[in-house]
Formats: sequence, C-alpha cells, structure tokens
Amino acid sequence: YDQLIHDVAIQKLPMIMALDRCGLVPGDGVTHQGIYDCSYLTSVPGIEIISPETYHEMREAFDDGVSKQRFRVIRYPKGSELQYERTQFKVSTDLSYMDTTPEKKDLVIITYGRITQNAYLAIEKLKEDYSIRLIKLIKVFPLKMETIISLCDEATGIYILEEGLKIGGIGEKLAAEFAQNETMRTKKIVIRAIENPLVEQGDLESLYDAHHLSVEHIVAEIKDQFKK
Repeated sequence: YDQLIHDVAIQKLPMIMALDRCGLVPGDGVTHQGIYDCSYLTSVPGIEIISPETYHEMREAFDDGVSKQRFRVIRYPKGSELQYERTQFKVSTDLSYMDTTPEKKDLVIITYGRITQNAYLAIEKLKEDYSIRLIKLIKVFPLKMETIISLCDEATGIYILEEGLKIGGIGEKLAAEFAQNETMRTKKIVIRAIENPLVEQGDLESLYDAHHLSVEHIVAEIKDQFKK
C-alpha cells in the first residue's frame, strides 16, 4: 500500500498492476480470498480500477492502460471467462447495460466482474414480474456517476451486487454518491456484498451460497426487498 502511494501516486508515474484471484477464490482457502482490493485501493490518489468480465474487456483494459500511460489496477478472478448470453448488452468503454423490457424500469441491478453472470441468471427468473436494467461496470473506480445516474433515473429501486467486501466497497461508494443526488436519494437502495471479511474454504458454488451471492439468494432478496 505504501509503495503504491509513495512510488507511483506521489510521483504520478504510469503503472499497470495485474491483480489476479479477485473476488471469492475456490479451493485456495482463507488466506487467498480476493475480496479486499476495492475497499483499500480506492483511497490511493490517481488510481484507476478496471474489472473486466471477458477476455475482450481485459485486452482493451491492458491496451488502453499501456497506450495512455495509466496508473491502473486490472483485477480478474481465478478461472476463465464464463459463458452466457451477452448479445443484449449495449457496450461502452466504462460500462455496459441491458434491459429486460423497453418499459419503465422497476429495478436497476448494478454489478461488476464475474458475479455479473449470477445477476443475469437471476434476472432470467425475475423478468416476468419485474422490468429490470442490468448495469455492468467495467471501470469500477473512479465511478462515472453522471452516466450511472442517468441509467438509474427512471427506476424505483437499485440493487447493488458486489463480489467483494461491503465495508468501503464499490456498493457503498455508489450509495454515498446517490445520497447526494436529489433524484436518487428517494430510491430504495440495497447492497448485497460480503459482510464477513474472513472467508472460509470452499468451492465457488458453496462460497456464493454462504455469502448470499448465489442466483437463488439474489432472486429471493429482490423479491423480499422490492415487493411488487
């Protein structure tokens, strides 16, 4: 942490940190859980944090970081790109989003990284009852709040899904920004993130289940918190 501040930030030097095993880590035990980075790295001056979900997003993050001489962390999980239907996403540099219907949205789900698949699968189970917009952040810090707020403007509720520590995480930063916006502060905001910082050993499915990040938990929580 000191090296990032002293040797890079203060000197305004470009650097790319490739940060693997981000999020919950199956099989490696309590010492290797990558849930802390977004909570502490966002305090480093001048840093960018990119959380690509696909190989294409990762290539773009590295190419852009090198060509523009960025001070950038590129974070990615253990394992490979997950496969699911992504053709509905409208893509930009910093985020992408998709809608279940063209009608006014009941709910916006904001997430990033690998857990986007769980958000997508949860939406598949909810879309008959809810009109939902899914926002996937690619650049998770600094946040493009003007764009995010414009995409959330018509919804009555915001559900933030984060495969990282809740305390100081991206969800809390979003909620703090929303609280300062007159339109957004009237909306119900729920953050689902990791509350216990000491994560046990397990495979990914059991870890998701233990921390209420599984598709079933997401569906149940949305139905409970955002009753129709």
